[in-house]
This record gives sequence, C-alpha cells and structure tokens, in this order.
Amino acid sequence: MTNTSDAVLMQISYTDTVGERKVVEKEVKIGFQNLAVGSVQMAQGGHAAATQNQGFFAKYQWYIFGLVVLIVGWIIYQKYTAKKKQDPKYQMKDLFRGKKK
Repeated sequence: MTNTSDAVLMQISYTDTVGERKVVEKEVKIGFQNLAVGSVQMAQGGHAAATQNQGFFAKYQWYIFGLVVLIVGWIIYQKYTAKKKQDPKYQMKDLFRGKKK
C-alpha cells in the first residue's frame, strides 16, 4: 500500500465475537475538500462537537412529529366517541364532513 498525498493508511483494531483481537489496515483516499472539512471538525472536537451544535428541534424532530400525530389522533378519537354516544349511527366520516344532528 502506498501512502500518497491523497490517501491515508488507517489501522482499525477491534475484538471479534470470539474474543480475538484483530487489526485491519485500510488505505483511505481523501480529497483536498474532504481534508479541509475534516480538519475543521477536528478543531471543533470531532463528530461530538458537530452533534452538540444541532438545535433541539433538529435533533428530536421525528420524536416531536410522532408526539404531535399521537395527540391529534387522540383528540379526533375523543370527539368521535363523544358523538357516537349521542348518535349510534354516527360514523367517522361524519366527523370530517361536519355532519350535525
């Protein structure tokens, strides 16, 4: 393996599931643009610093979305059951049509 200006020789050490220690050598080619981005991330503390700079909504957007969907679904269900108690023939589609008794 050659160690040219656009490639870096990396050694990856790990322990497999049997408990044996393994070392794998890989040559990773990098471009000058990637090198600049990587050096900025390293100056900021690596990947952890980039994750900490995310806003609260960006970090938890799918959890917030799921919670909102659950709340809206619960409200619709509560309205439906209240109308169904008043009129046994009431259907879910009537809730969205605005049918009044």
